[in-house]
Amino acid sequence: MTHRRSALLRVRVCRNTSRRRWTARVFNTIWQSTFLASLLIGGWVGAGELLAKFFYTNPHYGICHVRVNSESVFSDAEILASTGLQFGDNIFSVDLENARKKLLTIGQIQSVSLRRVLPNTLRVLIQLREPVAWLVSKEEDRKGVVPSPVGSLLLEAEGTFYEPTHILPRYLSLPIIQGINQKLLASGDLLAAEDLRHALELLRLVASRCDPPISLRLLDLSKGYCIQALGESNEVITFSTHNFEAQLDRLQELMKVCECSGRRIASVNLFVHRNTPVRFFGSLDGQPLQQNGGNIIYFPPSH
Repeated sequence: MTHRRSALLRVRVCRNTSRRRWTARVFNTIWQSTFLASLLIGGWVGAGELLAKFFYTNPHYGICHVRVNSESVFSDAEILASTGLQFGDNIFSVDLENARKKLLTIGQIQSVSLRRVLPNTLRVLIQLREPVAWLVSKEEDRKGVVPSPVGSLLLEAEGTFYEPTHILPRYLSLPIIQGINQKLLASGDLLAAEDLRHALELLRLVASRCDPPISLRLLDLSKGYCIQALGESNEVITFSTHNFEAQLDRLQELMKVCECSGRRIASVNLFVHRNTPVRFFGSLDGQPLQQNGGNIIYFPPSH
């Protein structure tokens, strides 16, 4: 009996001891977790206060200078106004990605990158779009007169168009494309897009011709089945919308003959594959001249 009581007592003692140990472990775990959490929160708050004191609210890091690399097109004030930033804003608080997206809404800007230059300078690198032509909606009523491109849209080689914020001097010498409905083009009309694609392809091929060089000032797409272009000397050149390479070959061949003969082209219809009709300025003899077995016929000069 005594042995049985002793065994029960030992069991109770072990159970109580185990309960105390378990309670102690739980308490220690909770205390350690609380202490660690307090350290983390205190460290976080302290670090935030330090960052705010030494960086985010430090006037030493207020924006004082904006360096804009954009071929002197956009001023510092324009860039700040477009991004919503102001001089004195903390350089670390500036959302560079948001500012970049705002600048990309300007049609003339193709790409932009912003970089902080400590302590107080914001550097903005802007790459402008490179247009190849103007897209003019209003056609000029007078023949041989190139419409003013001011207030029109600029075209890139890929066919994208935009309204320029600033007109650079080099833009004024770009060829002009007219006779296409801009509303239809913007709505994705296939015929309007195809006409524009033909005009841009012609300009691309013309730019690669240098013996002799070809210069087109105006491309009229109003007829649809052809492109009527105005050359550097006000000559009217009619292109078919197919096989530009062969037509440019004939045009350069004709230009070489005219250079030797001293004549100036008034109009040429490259739409005609054989016996291409040509008229000249001036009052030289009106006898037709033939070259290459009659493939090119020079009509009498126009007066």
